[in-house]
Amino acid sequence: MSAVAAVFHRDRARVDPALVTALLQAPPAQGAQRPRVWSQGEAALGVRLFHARKSSDDGLFFERDLAVALTGRIDNRSEIARLCKANRSLETDAEHVAAAYRAFGVAFAEHLVGDFAVVIWDGHLRELILARDPLGARSLFYFEKRGEVHVASQIEALLTSPAAPPHAVRFDNVALLLAERYVEDHGPLLADISSVLPGETVRIGAGVDRHQKKVWPIAKPLLALSESDAADLFFDTLKTAVMRRMRGAERVAVHVSGGLDSSSIAVLAAHVANENGQAPPVLVRCVFPGLSCDESTFSQAVADHLRLPISSVALPGDLNAYTPSAAASKAALTNPFSEMLAGQIAAAAAQGVHTTLTGAGSDQLLQPTGYELADALLRRDASAVSEWSGLRETPFSRAPAKKILRMGFGRIWPDSLRSLGRALVGRRVHMPEWMTKTAQSAVRRYLVPPLGGRDFASFPSLSSRRLATQLIWDPDYRYSIALANAVGAAHSAELCHPFFDRDVIDLLLQFQAEQRSPTRPPKLLLRRAMRRLLPQVIALRESVAEFSPFVRAALIEPHGAEIERLLQNGRLADLGLIEPKSVTLIVQQARSGDNFVLRDVVSLTSVETYLRRILG
Repeated sequence: MSAVAAVFHRDRARVDPALVTALLQAPPAQGAQRPRVWSQGEAALGVRLFHARKSSDDGLFFERDLAVALTGRIDNRSEIARLCKANRSLETDAEHVAAAYRAFGVAFAEHLVGDFAVVIWDGHLRELILARDPLGARSLFYFEKRGEVHVASQIEALLTSPAAPPHAVRFDNVALLLAERYVEDHGPLLADISSVLPGETVRIGAGVDRHQKKVWPIAKPLLALSESDAADLFFDTLKTAVMRRMRGAERVAVHVSGGLDSSSIAVLAAHVANENGQAPPVLVRCVFPGLSCDESTFSQAVADHLRLPISSVALPGDLNAYTPSAAASKAALTNPFSEMLAGQIAAAAAQGVHTTLTGAGSDQLLQPTGYELADALLRRDASAVSEWSGLRETPFSRAPAKKILRMGFGRIWPDSLRSLGRALVGRRVHMPEWMTKTAQSAVRRYLVPPLGGRDFASFPSLSSRRLATQLIWDPDYRYSIALANAVGAAHSAELCHPFFDRDVIDLLLQFQAEQRSPTRPPKLLLRRAMRRLLPQVIALRESVAEFSPFVRAALIEPHGAEIERLLQNGRLADLGLIEPKSVTLIVQQARSGDNFVLRDVVSLTSVETYLRRILG
């Protein structure tokens, strides 16, 4: 993991490199390397590694009038070298970025594959170019004050700048976050700070700033494959995604919950390490002694199968770690689940490992989208209709017929007709009752398009179009990864998510719905792909852990009274986002044993502590 930063003066005044050094050193990171900064007159940029790498690639490259600062990883280096017709060997990821920029200009990022955020200074054009990969695996923020542009990969670093704007939040975006509808395309939570959006390139010059967005994902024809061929192709693509994230690290760790997703990544990492002569992965897990969410039996089965030790983090552990106070917030949004992640990061770091692979993304990518039945009707596939509606299992029930009408024919209608139908029947989007009317109105202004809009109309099926839409507009997709990566950055670790690989996603969008996400068992494609490597107990597992007992033991029972006081007179109430009396009621419900409101309480607490840390 690394950080990048830059400062640019539009009026050609010389930039003091110490300004960039200060941005790179905030917030403090244990074990971080000394920042390396390049400067040339009105521009300066630099990088800072959180931990030493075995290679000399620290993400900074400069040559004559061009300088590049990169955080992340470029996966298609050989393709870039071929496309750019490089007349010399390109050694580092940053050099490949520079070669792509020289060859393709501002369109360079469209040719890069990987997880990256990059800052380029073009001295010839006197422009600062900022870019991110389409999945948004790395963040990049900036602000301008009196012609002075400050850039950083961590928003907390920008807040330490003497030129930083007053700390204020965007009301609408905080409302969207509370309603679990926030995505980065709405802009950062903080006012007067801008973010480079996933897939976006921003040119900041002496004159007008220009933005361009890469259209992704791109529609491709569906593949005609047998079940076994689809599984083998998915296996090869996922294995490549794991291999990419292991490049450059002496050793990686894997978070192993014992579920199908993380177990698959663990066995693939061990497989790749064995093939390439690398050290085997360090396995880490969370265990929950005495709680029903404990999955240690399954995670131990993975460790035994691989004949590797596994480090355990016993939770909830120290209950003071979950105290809902601003001082305890170490990441953008802190909650019991971020503490789970932090504990596993610490367990890996104790063994000298700072790059960790996770199984995040499988839940989102391999589950049905809800439009598979409509696709089956459009194809006039009676067998698939029977399968997706449940008619095959319950032929004498009225439920399949209702499902065919609601989730089949109802979703074939054009978006405009569906919106009109909802308006005619008076169907309203559910909003939390504890939000103020003003906050609810703000959320309704940004309602997510129901099915993709014009950008994804060319996809060959409704289910693939829906998945493409969710990748952009559903908070459970890209923004959940952004939150996890913020926790990693706060603890000087690099989290990598092989399921959230561009090639993996592009492939899944080309599969028929019955191959990508069949009805039963769940994630059958992954089970088929991993059939030769997974232990049988994992391959056959269908149960999933439910973490309400952990949330209750870590947060609600020991800190419920403090949460009530926190929210009654907090920043959310001051901003007019919540009704304090209604919020007090749901906290009391949670304390009395109602699990239905736990998610709301966790969300309110994490956002409140974040706002207190930012706003004071």
